[in-house]
Amino acid sequence: MTTTLGELLRLKVPTKFVLKSLFAVPYLSESSKTPNFGRIQRADVSADSQKTQIKHNWDWLPVQHSHHGPRHVTVLCHGLGFFDKTPEALPRFQLHYWGSIIEAMRKIGTELIIARVPSTGTIAERARALHAQLDGLLEPGTKVNFLAHSMGGLDCRHLITHINPQSYRPVSLTTLSCPHRGSPFMDWCRDYLGLGRVIPKLSQANADSTNPATAPNHKMEDEEFILKETAINKAIPLSSAILTRTMLARTIDCPAYANLTTAYCNKVFNPLTPDSDQVKYYSFAASAPTSFPIWHPLYLPHLVVSEAEGNVNDGLVSVESSKWGQFVGTVDCDHWTLRGRGLPGTKFDVDEFYRGLGTFLYKEGF
Repeated sequence: MTTTLGELLRLKVPTKFVLKSLFAVPYLSESSKTPNFGRIQRADVSADSQKTQIKHNWDWLPVQHSHHGPRHVTVLCHGLGFFDKTPEALPRFQLHYWGSIIEAMRKIGTELIIARVPSTGTIAERARALHAQLDGLLEPGTKVNFLAHSMGGLDCRHLITHINPQSYRPVSLTTLSCPHRGSPFMDWCRDYLGLGRVIPKLSQANADSTNPATAPNHKMEDEEFILKETAINKAIPLSSAILTRTMLARTIDCPAYANLTTAYCNKVFNPLTPDSDQVKYYSFAASAPTSFPIWHPLYLPHLVVSEAEGNVNDGLVSVESSKWGQFVGTVDCDHWTLRGRGLPGTKFDVDEFYRGLGTFLYKEGF
């Protein structure tokens, strides 16, 4: 029997379990003896493109004899809750956010930069940190590809639109399972755990804008009001909201969580962050199995997202939320596996996927 979200809540799932699903670092994926590239869903360019139809192919990757790195410097941008590497004070337990992906991409000739931004900072804070890192590393006029997982894609969109760098030139952004339209799981964390109730100040988020079209304007206050009105689920009992707010949220809440709710992304960030016509936008989504075992850290998030937006999601982000710009396709793995940190037993060859992705960018002229 399938457990519904309501039943799960009545079971009083421990907060520790929910937080683990947000912050725990999964084990490194085991390599299978026979590589399995996973299934790829091509982007449907017809009017029926909103329907998800899984196709077992890699048609987005050009047919050729060998892989090739992108033509331009490529920046790997990480998501929420992790630095690029765990603390050096524990060398025996170090886990890199990108696992073996870095070596795989460098072996095909990719000139790679590994970004490091505040793990739970706001989109704007993370974007400024990313810009400061690149501004100090790159020669003037250097063309840059951004390759971003999860929240990292929102950081890059903010950087491109609002910071509008002049010392280097972003030419492409490829997002991987990025919550462009937010994640229902973050809505759930806001409503039931008290996370995501620290509302980012929109004026600060856009204070560094050098683009007149996106500079702060009179609509900002209206947007903030809308966000505040939708930030708290009024169906949640007052006692529960007070309990989570006082016992949990006050100690660990931060604006980053509010940045990832569906209300913030759809009513604030997206309307105020138009794409640049100087940058090519690509996106990939991920689709996990239709169900996770109850012991899996993504069991609860997958259940929440599935009830809100359907079963086609990676455990944290739905396929529809992942689509932005030119949607290339859907890979058959969960949210963590897509950046090289899946649980043991996965058959998705993440290194081969990134080698193919580098080749794809090369063939696209980037």
